[in-house]
Order: sequence, then C-alpha cells, then structure tokens
Amino acid sequence: MNHLKKLRRIPELLAICMGYALVPLLPRRAVVAAARCLGALAFRVCGRQRRVALANLELAFGPDMPPDRKTGVVQAMYRIFALIVLDIFWFGVFTRRRIARWVHTDDSLDVYLKTKPAVVVTAHFGNWEVMGQAVALLGAPCVSVAAPLDNALVDRLMVRRRTSAGQGVVDQQGAVPALLNALRKGANVALLVDQNVLPQEGGEYVDFFKLPVPMSRAPAVLAQRTGAQVVFLYCIADNDGRYTLFGAVPRTDHNSDKGPSELTRAIADTMQRVIADHPEQWLWIYKRWKYVPEDRRVDQYPFYARRSRGSRLPAADGT
Repeated sequence: MNHLKKLRRIPELLAICMGYALVPLLPRRAVVAAARCLGALAFRVCGRQRRVALANLELAFGPDMPPDRKTGVVQAMYRIFALIVLDIFWFGVFTRRRIARWVHTDDSLDVYLKTKPAVVVTAHFGNWEVMGQAVALLGAPCVSVAAPLDNALVDRLMVRRRTSAGQGVVDQQGAVPALLNALRKGANVALLVDQNVLPQEGGEYVDFFKLPVPMSRAPAVLAQRTGAQVVFLYCIADNDGRYTLFGAVPRTDHNSDKGPSELTRAIADTMQRVIADHPEQWLWIYKRWKYVPEDRRVDQYPFYARRSRGSRLPAADGT
C-alpha cells in the first residue's frame, strides 16, 4: 500500500503541474464552462459522496426542501467545487488583476477590514481559498492553519500558492500557540470551523441544523485569551464565475461567564444561518454528522454516523 501511495504522487504532481501550466491561459468564460462540465460529471460518477450530500440535506431541511431542490443543490455544489479547484490555478497568474475584476466585497466586510486583531472563522463555503488571497490583497492578511497533504511536493506548491499574496500559514500540529503568538503581535488569524473536532481533541458538541456536532473551541479560546474580535467571513460564487465576500459578527453575550462555550455556539449559529440562506455554496459531501454523542440515538443521524464513545453533551449550564 505504501508503494502504491508513493506511485500515486507522480500523476498527482503531473496533474498539478498541468493545471498550473494550462488553466491560467483560459479566458474566464472557458473556466466557468469547464467547471460546469466537471461538476456535472462528478455528480454522476461520485455516487457515494452524492448519497452523503443528500442525506445531509435531508437532515438539515427535511420536507421544507423538496427532493428536486435538494438534487439541484448538490448539482450546484459540485459545479462550485469544480470552479474552486480550477481557480486554484487560474488565480495563480495575474493574481492581483484577476481578483480585482472577479472578486467583489460587500459592505459587511468592513467589520473585518476595520478590526485588528481578529479571529476569522469560516467554512468550506463558496471559494474559501480565493477569499484568503483577496483579503490579503486588501491589506488585511490572515495567518491560517493548514493540514499537510500526503504528497509533499503538492503540499509545497499549495503553501507557496497561499503565501504568494501575503497570507501566513502555520502547521496544524502546534497551531494554537502559533496563532496566539500571531494575535498578540496584532495579526489576524483564520480557522475553518465546519469540521469534526471531538471533545478529547479540543472540541465541543454544539447544535447544528437540529442535531449536536463536535466543533472546535479554538476560535473562542483564542478570542478570549487575547481580546480579539471573532468575525465570520464567507464567500459566495455566482453563475458567471464572480465572487462576493461578506462578513458577520457572531451574536453572543460578551458579559457571559460561561467561558468559550457560548461563543462557540454563536459561531455555529452564524454558520448555520449563512448555509441555510445559500445551501448550494456549502460542501455537503463532508460527513459533518458523523459522530453521535452517547445520550443521542444513532437513528436520528445520517446513515454514515457512528457512536462516539465517551462523548456526552454539555450540561445546561455550559459545563
């Protein structure tokens, strides 16, 4: 198996190199058309992931969203994800010029641009990669956390791509001390928070579309230790290949003595609201409801979920 993984790195690297060489030469209209074709193909051939996405949508919206609308959301999600992948290469050339033309900012982004230091929270929503580049070129770069890829050569290319516009990148291992240090020096930091982080790994169960999911407490801990403002940033892709950046402040009682729990729940609430308003932008193929706490029934969760031993919901007082 290790030999197969090593051999797989060669075509992966070749594909990345071809992407960097060819995709930036395409006009924007061709990139968008290619994303539509690739997204349609992925919807047809990725049956297992499609099933996960539809199960997630059923959990989140139930009968409030008709079946054909759920299917349409998944199709649009694949198209947007294909565009994200192509844009890793396309925005790698003439970056400043292309972002100025194809990435726009809503007035709500001022809440971030006028705040420093800030703990930015975001999700696999819209194009989170180009969003990092855009805010850096606007003069408000972030230090973000990156999990290393299996292919070291591809990983170096991706890190170089992210740092070319002025972003900082820290390794996932030992990330919290590095982020604390950055905040104390006045820098902004950014974290993706729509991933499963169990309590034993520094997470906490919070309600998300009706059911508890494990979510990282790191943003709330960083904010409370440094006094930084938490800002939720998100990016929306339209059908013509343009992006718009938005900002929002999670609503919470700043006088609460419940520690980071309330702020973590407020972040989850903000993320849920944004996803509910623009469901096609979120990556529904992720197994977000994978872990079931011991005091919940497994049959309340999607088909892929499993019991998480030793994980229980926090008490009503947040402890």
